[in-house]
Amino acid sequence: MTELGQTESVNLNQQRLDLAGIRGFTAPGAGQARRAAMADLSRVWIHEVWMEATYGARMDGVALACVGSLARGDSGPLSDFDLVLLHDGRSRSGKEITTLADRLWYPIWDGGAKLDHSVRTVGECRSVAAGDLSAAVGLLDLELLAGDDQVVAAARSTLGHDWRANARKRLPQLVESLEARHNSHGDLAHTIEPDLKEARGACATCPSCVP
Repeated sequence: MTELGQTESVNLNQQRLDLAGIRGFTAPGAGQARRAAMADLSRVWIHEVWMEATYGARMDGVALACVGSLARGDSGPLSDFDLVLLHDGRSRSGKEITTLADRLWYPIWDGGAKLDHSVRTVGECRSVAAGDLSAAVGLLDLELLAGDDQVVAAARSTLGHDWRANARKRLPQLVESLEARHNSHGDLAHTIEPDLKEARGACATCPSCVP
Protein backbone atom coordinates (compact mmCIF):
# COMPACT_ATOMS: atom_id res chain seq x y z
CA MET A 1 0.00 0.00 0.00
CA THR A 2 1.16 3.54 -0.69
CA GLU A 3 1.31 6.16 2.04
CA LEU A 4 -1.95 7.66 0.73
CA GLY A 5 -3.56 4.22 0.64
CA GLN A 6 -2.55 3.55 4.23
CA THR A 7 -4.08 6.84 5.40
CA GLU A 8 -7.33 6.19 3.56
CA SER A 9 -7.43 2.63 4.91
CA VAL A 10 -7.08 3.72 8.51
CA ASN A 11 -9.83 6.32 8.12
CA LEU A 12 -12.45 4.27 6.28
CA ASN A 13 -14.83 3.73 9.18
CA GLN A 14 -14.53 7.36 10.27
CA GLN A 15 -15.33 8.48 6.72
CA ARG A 16 -18.48 6.38 6.75
CA LEU A 17 -19.53 7.67 10.17
CA ASP A 18 -18.91 11.27 9.10
CA LEU A 19 -20.99 10.74 5.98
CA ALA A 20 -23.83 9.22 7.98
CA GLY A 21 -23.99 12.33 10.15
CA ILE A 22 -24.10 14.92 7.36
CA ARG A 23 -26.74 17.60 7.97
CA GLY A 24 -29.88 16.96 5.96
CA PHE A 25 -29.55 13.20 6.09
CA THR A 26 -31.62 13.24 9.27
CA ALA A 27 -34.67 14.60 7.42
CA PRO A 28 -37.64 12.23 6.97
CA GLY A 29 -37.16 10.03 3.92
CA ALA A 30 -33.40 10.69 3.71
CA GLY A 31 -32.45 7.19 4.81
CA GLN A 32 -32.30 5.75 1.31
CA ALA A 33 -30.06 8.56 0.06
CA ARG A 34 -27.81 8.19 3.10
CA ARG A 35 -27.41 4.44 2.61
CA ALA A 36 -26.73 4.88 -1.11
CA ALA A 37 -24.06 7.50 -0.39
CA MET A 38 -22.32 5.26 2.13
CA ALA A 39 -22.42 2.35 -0.33
CA ASP A 40 -20.93 4.57 -3.05
CA LEU A 41 -18.15 5.68 -0.71
CA SER A 42 -17.35 2.07 0.15
CA ARG A 43 -17.37 0.99 -3.49
CA VAL A 44 -14.95 3.75 -4.49
CA TRP A 45 -12.68 2.98 -1.56
CA ILE A 46 -12.60 -0.76 -2.31
CA HIS A 47 -11.91 -0.04 -5.98
CA GLU A 48 -8.86 2.00 -4.91
CA VAL A 49 -7.69 -0.97 -2.82
CA TRP A 50 -8.09 -3.17 -5.92
CA MET A 51 -6.06 -0.77 -8.07
CA GLU A 52 -3.22 -0.79 -5.55
CA ALA A 53 -3.39 -4.57 -5.10
CA THR A 54 -3.21 -5.14 -8.86
CA TYR A 55 -0.79 -2.27 -9.56
CA GLY A 56 -3.40 -0.96 -12.00
CA ALA A 57 -2.89 -3.94 -14.33
CA ARG A 58 -5.64 -5.48 -16.44
CA MET A 59 -6.88 -8.64 -14.71
CA ASP A 60 -8.49 -10.89 -17.31
CA GLY A 61 -10.34 -13.79 -15.73
CA VAL A 62 -10.36 -12.27 -12.25
CA ALA A 63 -12.84 -9.94 -10.55
CA LEU A 64 -13.77 -8.62 -7.14
CA ALA A 65 -17.50 -8.76 -6.43
CA CYS A 66 -19.77 -8.08 -3.47
CA VAL A 67 -23.00 -9.42 -2.04
CA GLY A 68 -25.06 -8.30 0.95
CA SER A 69 -25.80 -4.69 1.85
CA LEU A 70 -23.01 -3.29 -0.32
CA ALA A 71 -24.36 -5.07 -3.41
CA ARG A 72 -27.89 -3.85 -2.64
CA GLY A 73 -26.73 -0.29 -2.04
CA ASP A 74 -28.20 -0.08 1.48
CA SER A 75 -25.06 -0.06 3.63
CA GLY A 76 -25.02 1.37 7.13
CA PRO A 77 -22.14 3.40 8.60
CA LEU A 78 -20.48 0.31 10.05
CA SER A 79 -21.83 -2.41 7.76
CA ASP A 80 -19.47 -5.26 7.06
CA PHE A 81 -18.23 -6.10 3.57
CA ASP A 82 -19.21 -9.42 1.97
CA LEU A 83 -16.68 -9.83 -0.83
CA VAL A 84 -15.92 -12.58 -3.32
CA LEU A 85 -12.73 -12.79 -5.33
CA LEU A 86 -13.94 -14.56 -8.47
CA HIS A 87 -11.65 -16.19 -11.02
CA ASP A 88 -12.08 -18.47 -14.00
CA GLY A 89 -9.60 -21.06 -12.71
CA ARG A 90 -7.45 -20.78 -15.84
CA SER A 91 -6.06 -17.29 -16.33
CA ARG A 92 -4.03 -17.11 -13.09
CA SER A 93 -2.16 -19.66 -11.00
CA GLY A 94 -3.37 -20.57 -7.54
CA LYS A 95 -0.38 -18.76 -6.04
CA GLU A 96 -1.21 -15.57 -7.93
CA ILE A 97 -4.81 -15.67 -6.74
CA THR A 98 -3.76 -16.24 -3.13
CA THR A 99 -1.29 -13.35 -3.28
CA LEU A 100 -3.92 -11.06 -4.75
CA ALA A 101 -6.43 -12.06 -2.08
CA ASP A 102 -3.95 -11.18 0.66
CA ARG A 103 -3.28 -7.81 -0.93
CA LEU A 104 -7.03 -7.13 -0.93
CA TRP A 105 -8.15 -8.42 2.46
CA TYR A 106 -5.42 -6.97 4.67
CA PRO A 107 -5.94 -3.28 3.73
CA ILE A 108 -9.67 -3.70 4.32
CA TRP A 109 -9.03 -5.18 7.75
CA ASP A 110 -6.59 -2.33 8.43
CA GLY A 111 -9.40 0.08 7.59
CA GLY A 112 -11.42 -1.29 10.49
CA ALA A 113 -14.17 -2.81 8.35
CA LYS A 114 -15.58 -6.21 9.21
CA LEU A 115 -15.00 -8.54 6.31
CA ASP A 116 -16.64 -11.76 5.15
CA HIS A 117 -14.48 -12.93 2.25
CA SER A 118 -14.12 -15.87 -0.08
CA VAL A 119 -12.14 -16.88 -3.16
CA ARG A 120 -14.09 -18.93 -5.68
CA THR A 121 -14.44 -19.95 -9.28
CA VAL A 122 -17.84 -19.72 -10.94
CA GLY A 123 -18.22 -23.49 -10.51
CA GLU A 124 -17.42 -23.23 -6.80
CA CYS A 125 -20.04 -20.49 -6.39
CA ARG A 126 -22.52 -22.81 -8.00
CA SER A 127 -21.63 -25.69 -5.66
CA VAL A 128 -21.87 -23.50 -2.57
CA ALA A 129 -25.24 -22.12 -3.64
CA ALA A 130 -26.57 -25.64 -4.31
CA GLY A 131 -25.73 -26.78 -0.79
CA ASP A 132 -26.54 -23.65 1.24
CA LEU A 133 -29.85 -21.79 0.91
CA SER A 134 -28.55 -18.66 2.63
CA ALA A 135 -25.52 -18.53 0.34
CA ALA A 136 -27.72 -19.09 -2.72
CA VAL A 137 -29.97 -16.15 -1.82
CA GLY A 138 -26.99 -13.92 -1.07
CA LEU A 139 -25.21 -14.75 -4.33
CA LEU A 140 -28.26 -13.61 -6.32
CA ASP A 141 -27.17 -10.05 -5.40
CA LEU A 142 -23.64 -10.55 -6.75
CA GLU A 143 -22.30 -7.24 -8.12
CA LEU A 144 -19.03 -6.27 -9.76
CA LEU A 145 -16.65 -3.99 -7.85
CA ALA A 146 -13.53 -4.26 -10.00
CA GLY A 147 -11.81 -6.47 -12.53
CA ASP A 148 -13.18 -8.64 -15.34
CA ASP A 149 -16.92 -8.04 -15.64
CA GLN A 150 -17.35 -11.17 -17.76
CA VAL A 151 -16.46 -13.42 -14.81
CA VAL A 152 -19.17 -11.80 -12.68
CA ALA A 153 -21.65 -11.91 -15.55
CA ALA A 154 -20.99 -15.65 -15.97
CA ALA A 155 -21.53 -16.27 -12.27
CA ARG A 156 -24.75 -14.24 -12.17
CA SER A 157 -26.11 -16.03 -15.22
CA THR A 158 -25.29 -19.49 -13.88
CA LEU A 159 -26.60 -18.80 -10.37
CA GLY A 160 -29.77 -17.20 -11.70
CA HIS A 161 -30.42 -20.17 -14.00
CA ASP A 162 -29.95 -22.64 -11.14
CA TRP A 163 -32.27 -20.63 -8.86
CA ARG A 164 -35.05 -20.53 -11.44
CA ALA A 165 -34.63 -24.22 -12.24
CA ASN A 166 -35.01 -25.16 -8.56
CA ALA A 167 -37.53 -22.49 -7.55
CA ARG A 168 -40.30 -24.95 -6.66
CA LYS A 169 -38.04 -26.51 -4.03
CA ARG A 170 -36.11 -23.45 -2.96
CA LEU A 171 -38.96 -20.97 -2.43
CA PRO A 172 -40.77 -23.11 0.19
CA GLN A 173 -37.41 -23.58 1.94
CA LEU A 174 -36.92 -19.81 1.94
CA VAL A 175 -40.37 -19.22 3.45
CA GLU A 176 -39.67 -21.80 6.16
CA SER A 177 -36.32 -20.21 7.01
CA LEU A 178 -37.91 -16.75 7.29
CA GLU A 179 -40.65 -18.04 9.55
CA ALA A 180 -38.11 -19.81 11.76
CA ARG A 181 -36.00 -16.66 12.03
CA HIS A 182 -38.98 -14.46 12.86
CA ASN A 183 -40.28 -16.94 15.42
CA SER A 184 -36.87 -16.91 17.05
CA HIS A 185 -36.40 -13.12 17.12
CA GLY A 186 -39.97 -11.82 17.32
CA ASP A 187 -41.55 -8.68 15.87
CA LEU A 188 -39.35 -5.61 15.63
CA ALA A 189 -42.15 -3.25 16.66
CA HIS A 190 -43.08 -5.19 19.80
CA THR A 191 -39.70 -6.21 21.21
CA ILE A 192 -37.92 -4.30 23.97
CA GLU A 193 -34.47 -5.10 22.59
CA PRO A 194 -35.13 -5.90 18.91
CA ASP A 195 -32.65 -7.47 16.56
CA LEU A 196 -32.75 -4.99 13.67
CA LYS A 197 -31.42 -7.54 11.21
CA GLU A 198 -33.22 -10.73 12.17
CA ALA A 199 -36.57 -9.64 13.68
CA ARG A 200 -39.77 -9.37 11.66
CA GLY A 201 -40.17 -5.92 10.10
CA ALA A 202 -42.01 -3.02 11.72
CA CYS A 203 -45.80 -2.82 11.53
CA ALA A 204 -46.88 -0.75 8.52
CA THR A 205 -49.99 0.53 10.25
CA CYS A 206 -48.40 1.69 13.50
CA PRO A 207 -47.84 5.50 13.47
CA SER A 208 -44.65 5.15 15.49
CA CYS A 209 -43.20 2.73 12.94
CA VAL A 210 -44.11 4.46 9.68
CA PRO A 211 -40.97 6.22 8.29
